[in-house]
Amino acid sequence: MMFRLHVGRQALPHLTVRSPHIVRRRLGVHHFSTRYESQQLPPVRVLGPALWCITAVGTIYLGLAALEVRRDVKNFTKYAWKSSPATYDDLAAATPRKRVEPIPSYGSLHGTPMEIWTRTPETERFLFGNIAINSAIFIASSLPRSDLRFDYLSHMPIANRNFTMFTSMFGHASGMHLLFNMYCLYNFGPAVARAPAFQNSGYHLGAFYLSSGVLSSLVTQIEAKIPSRRFYSGLGASGAIMALIGIFGMSYPSAQIGIILLPGSIDAQSALGWIAAFETYGMIFGIPFLRWGHSVHLAGLAIGAAYAHFDGKGQIWDGSRRLAFNQMRRLNVV
Repeated sequence: MMFRLHVGRQALPHLTVRSPHIVRRRLGVHHFSTRYESQQLPPVRVLGPALWCITAVGTIYLGLAALEVRRDVKNFTKYAWKSSPATYDDLAAATPRKRVEPIPSYGSLHGTPMEIWTRTPETERFLFGNIAINSAIFIASSLPRSDLRFDYLSHMPIANRNFTMFTSMFGHASGMHLLFNMYCLYNFGPAVARAPAFQNSGYHLGAFYLSSGVLSSLVTQIEAKIPSRRFYSGLGASGAIMALIGIFGMSYPSAQIGIILLPGSIDAQSALGWIAAFETYGMIFGIPFLRWGHSVHLAGLAIGAAYAHFDGKGQIWDGSRRLAFNQMRRLNVV
């Protein structure tokens, strides 16, 4: 199977503040402004954003784990024992170890849009839903006089806005930026969903994707401690997408990956090494005319590879499901 790879988290232009007046830089229809003087810049925080990221990741994992547990308990009650499971081990024993999702057919396209959506496998609902959300947000942020991209999406560490470490993965600086990222999500997503790390669990895939985007953005916050990079601003989904590529390379090391605009292909495991080397070089030395968030790419790749290597499913996801079940059981929710 041949995959075409081209990933980019576009780093927006860094700014040099020369006066206390509003400074603006233009990138297509995108604007950024700041009112800080270079002598009065607030410090770049790391501890607070790191704690926020840990809280956000925990909330994402427990929230989506609870939704999956609730779905599994309903199936347990409906098809197995006609009553709720007494313990999480009972639920886990009755839940198929690997979900087998149906292959969509032309016949499945008949019916109302809601019926078609309901019949769509949960991993595909996540992937297509994510593409639709990113596209809708890009259109909304590209409207004339819209400040959505820089006020609520772009993560600029010096602005000390933690929530943009989450929202930045849904914003894109240009149509080509959006196209490349969503193309990679469409290409790698289905194979990653079937990997041992996720076993066709859309909830798990969603938790990992969103959490990887948040943790990758945290690297931008840490990198901003370097004075020359204080005004860098991150925007794009490629931190999360690079995490999926890390999972893909570790799960299918012999699969062939092709690089867009480059001839031939290489095996996925070798590709991980070359991508890591390229992003490391770009992070340290920079690459002219290529405004990519190399540190974010590298962080995402490392997160994905580590998650597959250290059994993130068993160590993190299963533990989140167990905790969610026990708390829901205590509250009589299940």
